[in-house]
Formats: sequence, C-alpha cells, structure tokens
Amino acid sequence: MGRKAQPMLYPLHVHKDEHSAYGGRFPDFPGCFTATDELQDLARAAQEAVKAHCFGDSSPLPSPTTPEDWLEHEDYKEGFWMMVDIDLSK
Repeated sequence: MGRKAQPMLYPLHVHKDEHSAYGGRFPDFPGCFTATDELQDLARAAQEAVKAHCFGDSSPLPSPTTPEDWLEHEDYKEGFWMMVDIDLSK
C-alpha cells in the first residue's frame, strides 16, 4: 500500500463583522482569500481558494507557518485562526 501524504496545515485567519460572511485569508498565500456564510463551509472553501490561487503555478507550496508567527502583524489583530489542510492533489 502507498503511504498517506502528511497533512499540510496552513493557518487561515478568520474574521466576521456583524451581518457579514465569514472571511478567511492565508498569510502564507498572499492575496488568497475566501468567504462563506457558514463557518463549517470555510475549510472546504479555503481549499478551493488555494487551488484557484495556485492554478498554473508549478512551484512547490510554501512551507506552512503557524498562527504564532503572525500574532504581532497588524492585519491579523481581530478574528481567530483555523488550521486548514491544503492538498493540491485533490
């Protein structure tokens, strides 16, 4: 049997204003963001967003950072973090 690929867990910063969708963006993929009305849909939408963001780019994925790497960054003061498994082979 083949070996199962190790998960590539990337931090997704999630923010929600009153009367808005949940918005998520990846610090490891500058310019990559997603939004959903329901929190439980955010991980799936985030996977799709990274896939679209990387479409046509043959370079390897960046090494994942952690939420702690971004704690002092001004863009990530509000909201919360999710760790999302990104697998572009899907």
